[in-house]
Amino acid sequence: MFRGMSEPEVWIESNHVKLSRGRLGGRLGEMAIVFGAFVLGILANGLLTRLLGHSLGGASLVGVFGAPIATMVGLSRRRTIAAGPGAIGVVGGELTLVQGRKRKQIPLARLLEGRSSPRRNQVDLRLRGGDQIVAHMASSGDAERLLVAAGLDASKRTMRFELGETTFLTWMTFLLGPAVVLPATQAIFKLVATPGIPGAILFVALFVLLFVALFYAVRAAWGPAKLIVGADGVVVDRLLRDEFVPYARLASITMKPDRVTLVRDDGSRVRARARHLSDVQQGELRARLDAAKAAFDRGEGEVESLARLDRAGRTIDAWRDALRALLDHQGSYRETPLTREQLLAVLESPAASAERRLAAAVSLSAAGEPEIAARIRIAADACARPQVRIALDGVADGDVDDEAIEAAIAEDRAAKSPG
Repeated sequence: MFRGMSEPEVWIESNHVKLSRGRLGGRLGEMAIVFGAFVLGILANGLLTRLLGHSLGGASLVGVFGAPIATMVGLSRRRTIAAGPGAIGVVGGELTLVQGRKRKQIPLARLLEGRSSPRRNQVDLRLRGGDQIVAHMASSGDAERLLVAAGLDASKRTMRFELGETTFLTWMTFLLGPAVVLPATQAIFKLVATPGIPGAILFVALFVLLFVALFYAVRAAWGPAKLIVGADGVVVDRLLRDEFVPYARLASITMKPDRVTLVRDDGSRVRARARHLSDVQQGELRARLDAAKAAFDRGEGEVESLARLDRAGRTIDAWRDALRALLDHQGSYRETPLTREQLLAVLESPAASAERRLAAAVSLSAAGEPEIAARIRIAADACARPQVRIALDGVADGDVDDEAIEAAIAEDRAAKSPG
């Protein structure tokens, strides 16, 4: 079956591998569906008005174009294009799926994130563009080996975890939302009525704007939060406000179907609202958090105190110049020279401070090696903190932005300071 293929880095047989296409469109696509169904409903209402001799009310309009909305949204959801027994592996920088005689190869660069489910011995991979791969494994160890080989493990890539399902909220918003938005649109339009085509465009734009506002208002009021699990800590991603908890200050985590609570070492709590968080989902989240925390703790014990990476009161220019000269420095009797491996260890350690990780990145980038730039980008992808990720991305691209570095260091210090 594998004739002509190079020796795989990881190859795992699976009794069920499924590849699903993502939605035909994202949120904008869904809004376009609403708009199309809205226009269809108006036309249907006009036709029925002529046939029946009177206009339909807002509630009846839901029946007229609520069904098309539900149908079209349903068609736009994820669809399975391949499922069945097979194998999955990482071969020469590509994720390879085999089902019978069919083989599909996906560049690892297309993989966005992955998670494993210990209870189901299953690995779930998400690709850029919304595609999804689900594979059942013989053991949870196989799932972790695949994630590590694909570069999706806890030490290399963040994972976004929505705390519960939002399908019910989405469907109810799409089905009942037009009945709420249409009267509001008509009332506002009467105040700024514009005849002709400009008025029609204004009416449609106002309807779409109010519908989008309703959509996010429903999510804010009843929807679950998201957790971004990085190598350095956890971000509670709410609609209006995010909060970062570094692993260095994370004392414990409790999970319930309606909430996840992160307890800091000073006793303060960060609560994230969940929505019917199942036992399986709790297990997946717990496994990823435990793996990320373990990777952080290993790094915290391995990384030495490299004082030469600290800014130590120097100007940003003097600090940057000193960092770029670090690898060329031959050292002295009292000062051991830094090696490339030491700097890479600091760069890739989530336990190291943002100041030292950025310092290591700047020092390593002076060599101008593509491999180093790629490893800096991987370190950036693993960061949950946005400012640190932005600063590392800039260094990888050869653009050392002093303001971005200052912002990243300030963000890191604020997150780690008590209170």
